[in-house]
Amino acid sequence: MTVRGGLVKDKLQCFLANARSLKNKLPELYHILYDETTVYDCLFFTESWLNNCMPDSLLDPRGKYTIIRNDRRSGNGGGVCAFVSKKLRCFPVSLSPVNVDIDLVCFDIVFCGPSKYRFILFYRPPGTDLADRHVANSLCN
Repeated sequence: MTVRGGLVKDKLQCFLANARSLKNKLPELYHILYDETTVYDCLFFTESWLNNCMPDSLLDPRGKYTIIRNDRRSGNGGGVCAFVSKKLRCFPVSLSPVNVDIDLVCFDIVFCGPSKYRFILFYRPPGTDLADRHVANSLCN
């Protein structure tokens, strides 16, 4: 195992949670982001419930992460948010909208040499009817 700049070479420490609102959980978010005993390179949150009233500077007051998010444009709930350590080279990727009911972000993390990882984080409201299965198939394709 080779460690460079706090990052284990070729391994990322990631965290994923369905937040059901980051707005009312800021102390818990700060604990996850800044706790010295568990340092994450990438953190992913579905159902972030964020909107334009919540700036990135309030989500990461220490400025240690690049924040990539897609807030739900109408109604409450939904949304996705990714925090990527600024120690990593991260590049947002624009994708054509798959469906209006899907909140989605995409980004690449590039390492030295040919190593590149692409992440796609999405949330779609639960459902089991034919239209929902079609959306799930579209996402897989």
